[in-house]
Amino acid sequence: MPRILAQFDAEPLRHLAVAVHLDLLDGLESNDAAVRWLAGFPRCAGIITVRHRLVPAIRKQKMLSIIRLFLHDGRSVKRGVSMLQQAKPDAVEVLPAIAATVADEELAALRVPFIAGGLVKDLEALQAVLKSDCKAVSTSKEKLWRLNDL
Repeated sequence: MPRILAQFDAEPLRHLAVAVHLDLLDGLESNDAAVRWLAGFPRCAGIITVRHRLVPAIRKQKMLSIIRLFLHDGRSVKRGVSMLQQAKPDAVEVLPAIAATVADEELAALRVPFIAGGLVKDLEALQAVLKSDCKAVSTSKEKLWRLNDL
């Protein structure tokens, strides 16, 4: 972890806030102890997780909480909105990204910033998502990273 986070101490990445996806870290359980461990890294500004129950622990460490929300049908939207109203995260990552464009009215009631991720493969998909209420898009397609100023 120190080696990975150190990459963000140099330009051109120095100005970026770094959020670590807790659920994808090998060797760590997604629990309060892992939150406290990650808080020990000054470069780690936030935690991404599907576990809404961790929001209070993340907040206690003065870090940003980003909850990943998988939306696959109308019921998952209703359940997700209800759960997020209770958890009150700092931001929500909606997956797949296209779901953010379809469920934007229901999600707007949460009054938190949205990130859309998953299945964003080209400029057309990226632009469609950014026309919704999403503030950002996460993608593994490196060619789209260069379009950061859209």
